[in-house]
Amino acid sequence: MSYDKCGYDTLLEAEKYSVTAGGKHLRGLILLETAKYGGITADNAVDFACAVEMVHTYSLIHDDLPEMDDDDLRRGMPTCHKKFGTAIALLAGDALLTKAFSVISNDSNFDCDKKIECIRILSNACGEHGMLAGQTMDKLSENKQIDIQTLTDLHNRKTTDMFCAAVKMGCVLGNIPHYIRDQLVKGMSILGLAFQIKDDILDITSDTESLGKPVKSDQKCNKSTFVSTIGLEKSCALLDRLVSDTKMIPVFQNTPFFNELANFFINRKK
Repeated sequence: MSYDKCGYDTLLEAEKYSVTAGGKHLRGLILLETAKYGGITADNAVDFACAVEMVHTYSLIHDDLPEMDDDDLRRGMPTCHKKFGTAIALLAGDALLTKAFSVISNDSNFDCDKKIECIRILSNACGEHGMLAGQTMDKLSENKQIDIQTLTDLHNRKTTDMFCAAVKMGCVLGNIPHYIRDQLVKGMSILGLAFQIKDDILDITSDTESLGKPVKSDQKCNKSTFVSTIGLEKSCALLDRLVSDTKMIPVFQNTPFFNELANFFINRKK
């Protein structure tokens, strides 16, 4: 692909293309609503929500690369590497990851202690023991049949940790009491796994137009999923049970947003 110009502006264009390509922005929304539960306005917490979404978008850019899942579509649009080439996509992902921590550190609404704690939470969630560990396990498990315990651990790291980070950061910003924080983290830990199970189900039962990304991509890469490991029927039953368990947690029962979030995780179509 040829460009009339090259350099810094191309990098910014690739970043903007990926960040504004749509999507549910669930992690950022969860952070905002958690902070709101503690009395913090969305305007004051938005930098932290944006940072979480930047990290998530970086992970998607890299996940789509030919060396990883080699996907052509993301959110109904060409993936970053299809639009800009592999090298620029790699750099755009790197830039978004770096920018996320810059955005938090430059925020003017919260003191340094809160910002440092949020940076600690986010870096742990997306680092070598969190999301990157899960992605490594995912890549190394290709062409292998792994057991349900290993699969669960993989997705707790790859998917759930970032959902929990959003809740934890919102709790820090909102000074939410520990007993509520523990309930929120417990519920989000369950829902994070439910989110992945639903993804695995949709990958089999939906279509590319509805999802905005290729279906049966895990089959293409010969990866273990909840559906391939325990079957579609048991995966649906497990999803139902996990969401029901979440709804029994008091803060999820008593807070409209978190109750509706649980419903969304089981009913979503993409």
